[in-house]
Amino acid sequence: MRHVVHVPLAADGSWYEIAAFTATTRNPGRFDFALIDGPNEKLFFGSEADIAERFRPEDGNPFGHRDDPAGLRAIATVTRDCDVMLVDDVHKIHVFRTVDRMLADPRSYEKYYFVYRPHPSVTNALCICLRRDAPVVRQCAAVRDFLGVRLEDNYQPPPS
Repeated sequence: MRHVVHVPLAADGSWYEIAAFTATTRNPGRFDFALIDGPNEKLFFGSEADIAERFRPEDGNPFGHRDDPAGLRAIATVTRDCDVMLVDDVHKIHVFRTVDRMLADPRSYEKYYFVYRPHPSVTNALCICLRRDAPVVRQCAAVRDFLGVRLEDNYQPPPS
């Protein structure tokens, strides 16, 4: 279980190295689709030894922050005009509150939420942002029906 690191985390653990992120995304790039997920949280690991088993020291701190202002600005820059953006972990209130900050114009997107259980004792939520004038919007209902997926359009994460 080793992770591919395309962009190293900042030395202070605040987010990723902005210059490396910009170079990797070829900012200003144009993405049709973006999946926004973030580094793991320490609470999911039982011990420092468990962390060391999965992350090499040369990969840097694997516990960056999802709500870093510089990171959110960088995401908004490279995802402006994105047709589809998925944001994982919006069941966490601090991540839920960042979704609009990642969109250059939040009013131009429809938002749907997919609530799922990756483990019987864990509930997670994914925000699906669809640009209103993107062709994919017309196909959303058909895809949802074909997959048998229930999407919510008025989701609120539980209080932390």
